[in-house]
Formats: sequence, C-alpha cells, structure tokens
Amino acid sequence: MNIPYTGSVVRRTKHVLSGLGLGAVLLSPLAHATSYNFTTVSMPGASLTYVLGINDNGTIVGDYQNSSGGYSAFLDNNGSYTTLTVPFAGVSDTTAHGINDNGTIVGDYQNSSGGYSAFLDNNGSYTTFTVPFAGASSIDVSGINNNGAIVGTYNDSSGMINSFLDNGGTFTSLNVPGSSSTSAYGINNNGTIVGNYQNSSGGYSAFLDNNGSYTTFTVPFAGAIDTQAYGINNNGDIVGIYVDSSGIHSFLDNGGVFTTLNVPGGSFTRALGINNNGAIVGTFSNGSGIFSSFLATPVPEARTWIMMLAGIGLIGLRRRRYG
Repeated sequence: MNIPYTGSVVRRTKHVLSGLGLGAVLLSPLAHATSYNFTTVSMPGASLTYVLGINDNGTIVGDYQNSSGGYSAFLDNNGSYTTLTVPFAGVSDTTAHGINDNGTIVGDYQNSSGGYSAFLDNNGSYTTFTVPFAGASSIDVSGINNNGAIVGTYNDSSGMINSFLDNGGTFTSLNVPGSSSTSAYGINNNGTIVGNYQNSSGGYSAFLDNNGSYTTFTVPFAGAIDTQAYGINNNGDIVGIYVDSSGIHSFLDNGGVFTTLNVPGGSFTRALGINNNGAIVGTFSNGSGIFSSFLATPVPEARTWIMMLAGIGLIGLRRRRYG
C-alpha cells in the first residue's frame, strides 16, 4: 500500500488502523543508544486512532474514526479514554492536536460551512480560536505550552500557509526568511518553536525559532530529503520525520545528535510529539500497510542506572556521616 506523503502531516490524511504488539527497540545511534518500550495507543472500538500530542503527565490527545465514519477528538489519561465533544453548532470532524500540563487542549473542527476552525478546551470550557490577520482562514492550532502560548497555521488571502504565535493575546506572524510557506507545530515552555518550511528546492526543511531567531536544519543521514520537526521539549529535544528512498522515518535530535527512530516491525514511523520525560508519540504502518499509533517510553541505559545507584549510595553515605 502506498502511504501518501504531502510534505506535511495534512489535517485530514487518515489511514485504517490495527493493533500490533510492540516491545523494546534500540534507536540507530550517532552518539549513544537509547532504548524505548513501545506500546500501541488505540481508542476502544475504533478502527483508527491518530495520536498527536502528549504532556508531562503522560496524557495523550489525538482523534479516532467514529462509528459514523467521521473523526472525533479524544483524550487518553493512562489508558482511560474520553471523547471530546466540541459544543458548537454545525461541528463535524474534530481533532485534538496538543495538551499542556494544565490540561488545556488545542485542536480544530470542521465547521458548518465545510471549512476548519480552531478550538481551545480549558477543562471542559470550549472557546473558538481566531487569528486577527486579514484574510486568515483554515486556522489550525498545533501546540500549546504551560504558559498558554499557542502556535499554529492559517491560510492567507492568497491561499498560502503561514504560521502564528499567540502569546497572551498578542499575535505574531511566523515566517522563515525567504520561504513562501511556514508551518509551526510545537512550542516548549521556553517559547522555542519548531516546524517546517518550503525551501528553495520546493521540498521541506525543519526550523527552530528562538525568540525570532531562526535556525534551519535537515537530518544528516545519507539519502535523506525532506525534514520536518513536530515537537520540542524543555530540554531542547526535537522529534520529527524525514524522507528517503525507502519511505518515511522519524528522528530524535538531542543537542544536535540525530538518531533514527523506527517502530519495531513497522515502517513509515512518524514522531509527532515529545514530553519532558522523553516519551514520544506518533504513528506507524505495520507490515500490511495498516496505520497505528504508538507511545515510546525511554528505558534508562545501564550506565544511567549505575550512576543513579551510585548517587543513592552517596546519599546514604552522607546520611551516615552527617545524619
């Protein structure tokens, strides 16, 4: 099965899911290996579950295919699933894109005119999110940090994709210099933003925006073409995807050290979110070309355990000496 690739995770690109048992896997190392435990994330009774975001409490958001064949936003709190009902007239498909540690959720919905509008869910209180730029339409809210700063995209009057930052009601347009299209997807508590932009070759490269200072980057893997960043945590760890001749893969950028992330037994792995504990969420395709969602939880290396145990021993020694 050909998995469509459009240069961005398109708002309504959906695939049929099935469960797949997953275990631990090693990331392809550039510096040192980190192992992850992989588990599937699946809304009970749904044929498709699409995971998009995770906060530091491990709460996951995304959407799933409902019994009517449309899509509903959901929240997964440690295996307890809740459908999120956006209470506006004429709402059809809904998607939750991001959640902060306060439980505030951002996402979008299909409105009565067939276009897309954004919403903010503050503990069950829903508000429509608008962008105060002339001609803005198809607003897509992608990320929110603990300070309430929000990033996302909108179409301008000419139909081009632009990005925005909403910091306490002050809106800033985000555009990588020289690019015709910029998509912001993630923001951490430091206000650092990641996303992708259309480069001069017509492909896509990733960017990092640190208080208006843009840094562009691509993964350093042989044969890699498009690079896209989707999530960043407070440590500056970035996750996203890249494309090569064999398809779509995910990457983790830890301080400029890049590792490839592929779900064991799967393909077309897309890492879409990361929290401050290093947990990563996203989607993948199994051997039959069926899409599913995953949660990857880091497993400390042996040397990390040794250092932790050594630290505990030193604490005990200090207590014996000074207790």
